[in-house]
Amino acid sequence: MRGIRISRAARKEIDLVVVAARYEKDGKVQLVQAYRRNGLIWHDIQLLDRAALILYLKQGLRLVAGKPRDIEGDFEVTAPIHHDPENDILAGDDTSAKDDLQVPLF
Repeated sequence: MRGIRISRAARKEIDLVVVAARYEKDGKVQLVQAYRRNGLIWHDIQLLDRAALILYLKQGLRLVAGKPRDIEGDFEVTAPIHHDPENDILAGDDTSAKDDLQVPLF
């Protein structure tokens, strides 16, 4: 849209935005809904399982929790996502005993 710019983070700083998650009974991430950036283009929403999410983290991609804004390809980032040695997937500075991505359930 003319005159409106997307955020710097959405243009250059992030590779994947997780917008919703589904957890197993033991608290581990089962599936996530996410947008993945490929160059300057954001793909449509994708379903990724736990293994794919961990693979992206191990490859060094920058993953964040967030939600889409009104402009296509722009996101409100809420927290970075990281993988700790105990095999948990966490968002922000969370140190809980189970996966927590701080996004809505689907």
